[in-house]
Amino acid sequence: MADKNWTGNANSFFEKYTLLIGGTWLAADTISLTISNKTITLTLGTTVTTAQVATDVAAMWNGNPALSSGYTSTSTGNLVPEMNEATAIVSGSTVTFTGDTSGLPFTMSKAQSSASGTTTLTNTVDATGVNDLANTGNFAEAAALASTNTFNLDRPVSIQHGLDQSAVTLTAWNVSERFTAASYAGLPARRSTGYEEYRETFLKIGCTTFNYYGSSGLFKWNAGSVQTAATMYTGGSSVDVGRSAFQFVGTHASNTVTILGGDVGIAGNTGEVSTVLTLKQTGGNVFCGSGATLTNVTKDAGSLTVNSSTTTLITNDGETRIKGGTHASVTMGGGNLSATGGTITNLLMLRGTAVLGLNMGASNSVVKTGGMLDMYTAPTTLVSNSGDTYIRNAGMTTCTINSGIFYWGASSATITTLNLQNCVFDLDSGSTAAVTVTTLNITGNVVIRDSAKRLTVTNKYPFANGRITYTALS
Repeated sequence: MADKNWTGNANSFFEKYTLLIGGTWLAADTISLTISNKTITLTLGTTVTTAQVATDVAAMWNGNPALSSGYTSTSTGNLVPEMNEATAIVSGSTVTFTGDTSGLPFTMSKAQSSASGTTTLTNTVDATGVNDLANTGNFAEAAALASTNTFNLDRPVSIQHGLDQSAVTLTAWNVSERFTAASYAGLPARRSTGYEEYRETFLKIGCTTFNYYGSSGLFKWNAGSVQTAATMYTGGSSVDVGRSAFQFVGTHASNTVTILGGDVGIAGNTGEVSTVLTLKQTGGNVFCGSGATLTNVTKDAGSLTVNSSTTTLITNDGETRIKGGTHASVTMGGGNLSATGGTITNLLMLRGTAVLGLNMGASNSVVKTGGMLDMYTAPTTLVSNSGDTYIRNAGMTTCTINSGIFYWGASSATITTLNLQNCVFDLDSGSTAAVTVTTLNITGNVVIRDSAKRLTVTNKYPFANGRITYTALS
């Protein structure tokens, strides 16, 4: 094992391509140039010497001077953001395309339609510079990253090119406080010059142990299929519009991610997939996209948004939002929980406030020992031992209220078995719809607020050591 220390101190070079025009060209022949998914095409006029063709290729690319007589183009390069990052210069029958920014690579291709005209496109210089992870000049050891290295990222110099290091598995990767807000790892999804980035945007590298103390506004890491234990101690404010500042992708079944702070996305973008066996959050803001597979999630503070399934979700404080997925077991120890999508199979509520929204799939079981619960979709089975409970839609198989006030604001529905003990069953505060109960069991002192007599009971009020009092809501 050896340390590799990032300095970001390499020489810079401009990307360069040459296009050699040869053969015999005819009027109406075409030459096309492409970067990413954008293509511009030149149709030749009557003057078709190789030098003239080269001159008009350069003119089409640069958008000036005007094309020669009879020459036309579908567009000009200065109007295409991807192409406007390079300038064409003609010399005889050769056109040279040089990037305008040192260290910024681009990839271009060509095509032609001609019986006897030829074009030869050659990438003569690869752009590189201080932001290129593949450039050994950017390391104090003047050597490339290799498996079993410890990678120390300890300089405020961005890493934005040479990002595919997926053949490497680091033993450890340490990102220090010196990797500050304006230092980026990876590229934004959309470039500030106005196009979707076609270059690699994630730093792809395996790593067994990862520690992050930086404050970068953009850190995109794809750990691939290598098992990792990642800890994010701090973080920064995102410069990647609509996305997290720290973006993680990794598919090993035993990945562990611990988040003490920062703005973190796990498979947060469309089409991304990630697997995390254990996710622990004690601060910060975490967003889990629909492509995340989460097994055990424990959240003690901060804000968590989940669009994917979990096996066990424990939320003890802060804000938790469930927007999708199937959640086998959710335990709420405090804070606020809102669910606007997906399904909760078993919810144990100890304290805090929970709102299960209109788009929430029916829970099989809810057990509530404290806090306030507001459900727009009723569970199959509900047990409420303390605090206030609101039901605003649908019926239940078994409902047991042992304390507090049970507010019924639902539409017409049926409760198969309703067990009430030392509580208030309030129908007056919500809907005017009828409620049909097959079996009603009363224990202790129970108040039913039902001034409009909407409650119908099939089994004629059996009592077990208690009494029922009807009252109008004051």
